Amino acid sequence: EVFTDQGINDGLLPRFLVYSGKDFPKKHQKESCIDSKDLEAWNQLVSKAYSVPLNVSADQEVEHTIINLSDGAFDVYLQHINSLEAIRPLLDPYIQTFVSKMNIYLGKFCAIIHSIECLSKNQPVNSREVTPETVEKAYLLVRFFLGELVDCFVKYTDKQAPQDEVRMVRILKALFERLKADRIPLA
Repeated sequence: EVFTDQGINDGLLPRFLVYSGKDFPKKHQKESCIDSKDLEAWNQLVSKAYSVPLNVSADQEVEHTIINLSDGAFDVYLQHINSLEAIRPLLDPYIQTFVSKMNIYLGKFCAIIHSIECLSKNQPVNSREVTPETVEKAYLLVRFFLGELVDCFVKYTDKQAPQDEVRMVRILKALFERLKADRIPLA
């Protein structure tokens, strides 16, 4: 019921990150699933995040913290934004509306990952620039959620990808794998 044209037209649905809820085998156990060292590390990270002061102006407005991208990170950011825009025409019109939100989430994920990296190193969030590696991590999250969106779209609507598109994606994936393995002849 959520995946309707009205949900797209009013702009509400594209504001959410979608998870398809794939079935994973459940393993019940007596002990906690989370290692105590990992749990302690997360507790420390959350404590550090809460200790960051919230700067408020005289007008009671929250003062934003500016996080800058390094030149290299900005280049990677633009490359990924452009790659998302390049695939937009290949997607179903229903899914195309989500691409601009994914572009926004790329920036948000950069800020979140950068903040976690700084806090884990006891550095102020605005003490250094976002690195290209951080942008790459954020892009992996965007790709994950875009894939989840496509899974949900196929699962919860009566629409299916045309066979030509499925074949094209398979060919592109095969070419990419051959390229990674340096097996595509140049001549």
